[in-house]
Amino acid sequence: MSRSNMFANLENQFEFCDTEEITEKTLQGFTELIEGLGEQCDNETVFMMLTMAAKFGIASQTGKLNDKEKALVDLIFDNIWGGDIEVIYDMIAAEIAEKDYDFVETLTKMGNNVALPFLHIILGFAYIDEKVNDDVLERLDGMFGMNLLALFMQSGLEEVPAPKIKLTGLEAEIYMWYKSDDQLRSLSDIVAHFPGKSKAEVKEACDNLCVKGILFGMDLAIGFRYRLA
Repeated sequence: MSRSNMFANLENQFEFCDTEEITEKTLQGFTELIEGLGEQCDNETVFMMLTMAAKFGIASQTGKLNDKEKALVDLIFDNIWGGDIEVIYDMIAAEIAEKDYDFVETLTKMGNNVALPFLHIILGFAYIDEKVNDDVLERLDGMFGMNLLALFMQSGLEEVPAPKIKLTGLEAEIYMWYKSDDQLRSLSDIVAHFPGKSKAEVKEACDNLCVKGILFGMDLAIGFRYRLA
């Protein structure tokens, strides 16, 4: 993952929350989007924006929604859709097209009172099942850059805070092992400590931890070694 600190800080507001909190934040985003649209707030506009936000948040790679995603869709679209909800599921689970990115690009120019609530809804759908599409979010990071910069300028802070990092799975296990006994270790040493994981899986996890600033790697005379950063 390689996203700006400003975008990652906004993600932090969702990724460290439970399902109930994420749902509340997403519904709040919906309310703020309605307020931000003002006179432009007709049902067709709201429906189009919500469908697009959910589509980008879920960024389905299977063409289907899981139960948590469906539950959030049901809540968000409850008052604006009277038809078969399965139709909405199919629309949101469709592959993201380049024209969809064009739509978001236009929306980012509508001002932060519209753009940021829209982004909050995206992040709500992205984190509702704790599975995000990094490729999509990284592209959105660039598109919302000016909006996030304006938000930072209004904050009064002198610098952007470093975002919190949430580790899961093998990455979390490797980090906890290093935290309990920090020393230089080769990839082979780490693989031996996690016999249920392949060498490729361990290397990917270690490299990801390096990208996140948790570990760093050194090419020494005795070979490549990893250690806590």
